[in-house]
Amino acid sequence: MESNKPNIDLVCPGYIVKPIVYLNANEDGILNIEIPYYRGETITFYNIKRTDRHFINTNFDLYSSSLKKWLSLEQANKYTDEYQYFNLLNFTHVRMSIKE
Repeated sequence: MESNKPNIDLVCPGYIVKPIVYLNANEDGILNIEIPYYRGETITFYNIKRTDRHFINTNFDLYSSSLKKWLSLEQANKYTDEYQYFNLLNFTHVRMSIKE
């Protein structure tokens, strides 16, 4: 019997948590992330500064269901050097800080 309780790791006060619809990466880092936006629509965040390996004006953390922890984009990008291992991390959710 499955529990209806939310995964405690995905409950993050002060953050918006969204499931990842699509994540594209290569050995240079994460290129784009697509998440649900509004009524069946999705929004895509692109990594414009690929050489800096971060998304401009976006503070993301990615949840790895295999590691069972949140990783910053910087931490996640470090794993793209070993691309086969990166695929095993199974990133399922994005969390973004709520800005006042």
